Amino acid sequence: MQLPQASAISIASNIFHPSPFKVSRYSGKDEVMPKEKYPLAVESVGGDTYIVMSRGHHDLREFMVEVIKDYGGWNLGGAQHVWIKTTPAKGGWSYNIVDQATRGAWPATYCWEYGDGYEQWREVTP
Repeated sequence: MQLPQASAISIASNIFHPSPFKVSRYSGKDEVMPKEKYPLAVESVGGDTYIVMSRGHHDLREFMVEVIKDYGGWNLGGAQHVWIKTTPAKGGWSYNIVDQATRGAWPATYCWEYGDGYEQWREVTP
């Protein structure tokens, strides 16, 4: 088997034009990807631990106000922006916190039971 010559590789790379609507799988860069807007919709995703999140990076205060409205008795705190990768699991889905560069990762605003500052949020009335 003969390897392609260097000039053939450079010519081929000049022909490839990634779609302006997708991340280039060759460069890994997403500067041409349009920003998606995720609505603030808090959902429970924890199993043995109370964990809630919403797709997208939202203002942390607005997120926590919504969390308290829906899950006020859960002692939730520690809101932060994370990147999540959804993977199939027995009986549903698993949400894993990953690095932003991970293929298939999406932005989320996330908090959990007894996270940082949960005492202050317990006193907020929506």
